[in-house]
Amino acid sequence: MKVRYLSLFLCSILGATASSATLAAHTTWTVWESMTADDVAGTANGKVILGSESIQISYQGEVNAGGHLNGVSNYWLPLSTYTSTEISNAPTYEGRIDFWGGTDNINTLTFSKAVENPVMAIVSLGQISNPSSFVFDKPFVLLNQGPGLFGGSQYSLTQPASNILYGEEGNGIIQFIGTYTSISWSNPLLERGVGWTVGFITVPISNPALLMLSGLALINLIASKLNRRHIAMA
Repeated sequence: MKVRYLSLFLCSILGATASSATLAAHTTWTVWESMTADDVAGTANGKVILGSESIQISYQGEVNAGGHLNGVSNYWLPLSTYTSTEISNAPTYEGRIDFWGGTDNINTLTFSKAVENPVMAIVSLGQISNPSSFVFDKPFVLLNQGPGLFGGSQYSLTQPASNILYGEEGNGIIQFIGTYTSISWSNPLLERGVGWTVGFITVPISNPALLMLSGLALINLIASKLNRRHIAMA
């Protein structure tokens, strides 16, 4: 009887621990190293280190002079807006790319190697009286949103279609599920001052499967010792 209750107790603890351990993972955000401002043919270049690989990130499209390179400023506040159950850390001083939109120009991110499930952080998409939108060439998942440095709330971003993000002072993070070498989008509604960056989920906080297997081994070990003690006392 004691063994059964002990096993149930340990299972409940391990299950809760494994569940919480899967809540988020570390994200490596692009370090933006250079940019050239232009309303149509702007460029920006950065990189990320994923394990032992350095992946170059290049961008062509609209670039406004309001963007910032690595180390200049942190617009990704509060942190809770740019984290989620999938992402444990927000971008900070790695930089951001800004543009105004209002055209059918195509903006394109290109990765030097194929990447899996990239995420994008977005600050100040649209205004309450002047909404804006990103129309991507790929579907995405809206992971989280909330207030930002310029206002907004947890309702300021909406997703009217699988590939469209609509904002009225929207701030948050989205994720593209799959493997990609490039992502393109347009920003057809003019609104001065939306910023964005891209990152990659790299290191899970823990391995829940391994945790559960270790826990079951512990349960079996304790149960075995209790059974031996019960037999010895019989």
